[in-house]
Amino acid sequence: MDGHGDSVYRGGHVYEPVRLLTFFWRPFMQFKVHGMNVGLTPSLVDHIETRIATALDGFKDRIQGVIVRLSRDHSHEDNHEMSLKVQVELGKAGTVYLEQDEHDLYAAVDMAATRLKRTVRRKINRQRDKHRHAVTNHPYAMI
Repeated sequence: MDGHGDSVYRGGHVYEPVRLLTFFWRPFMQFKVHGMNVGLTPSLVDHIETRIATALDGFKDRIQGVIVRLSRDHSHEDNHEMSLKVQVELGKAGTVYLEQDEHDLYAAVDMAATRLKRTVRRKINRQRDKHRHAVTNHPYAMI
């Protein structure tokens, strides 16, 4: 422990404990936030959880878990871009991966949350349409 609250620091990575977000008095989703070369402040973690949970609120019954990875790119001296990677487990519909690079981490979270809502909706609709198409094209399907 090195001042990150309940988080554990190992080899350049900060591992946050698993948190269950609760909305409307029931568990919403399993939510993990990992930081690599990034200080995870409580306000940053709260902003990430709030924005992503709000974006995914309409799909809460289908989402099994969300993993957010934050890192800082030090490959160039003048480039200190932040990278935000989000992984959403959707059960039967599969997994959605999203990456957002930005200089401001809060802006990256906001843009990623907006993109994530569209991407998850599209993935769920495609899986639903694929299932409907398979059922209606069955030789014994009633029309």
